[in-house]
Amino acid sequence: MPSKRAQKKLITGRSIGYTAGLVILLVVLNLFMYFRSDTQTTILRAAGSLPLVLDDGKIRNLYTIKIINKTFDDITIRARLITPEGSSRFVSGEELTIKGEQLAQSAIFVDLPESSITGKSTRITFEITRGDEVLETIKTNFLSP
Repeated sequence: MPSKRAQKKLITGRSIGYTAGLVILLVVLNLFMYFRSDTQTTILRAAGSLPLVLDDGKIRNLYTIKIINKTFDDITIRARLITPEGSSRFVSGEELTIKGEQLAQSAIFVDLPESSITGKSTRITFEITRGDEVLETIKTNFLSP
């Protein structure tokens, strides 16, 4: 029979410390996964495009939009211009459908009346929505001629 000195302790201060550290890391990882957004969106002015003055006096800019769907489900989104007053639409239609775990790219036309434009560069804000749910709010610049 081995003596008490020869027996190793299974529960030591070190094993308790490592277990507590691992539990804390797992809790933090789960919180990040729970609170992350369903999409990640980038809206930038199309490279090399110039502002266009339309017949009705509005000014049009072209933007590229890249959206990553972080969910397993297909989603249909809309991009709506909320400030300043103006209009926006996808070149391909009103909505954009993104397959689960995929990246989608499209283009958006933004038309602003001259009265909404403040200087060479005007700050504009988009809402990315799925139905009535706002997924993201994105800010970018609108350039005028």
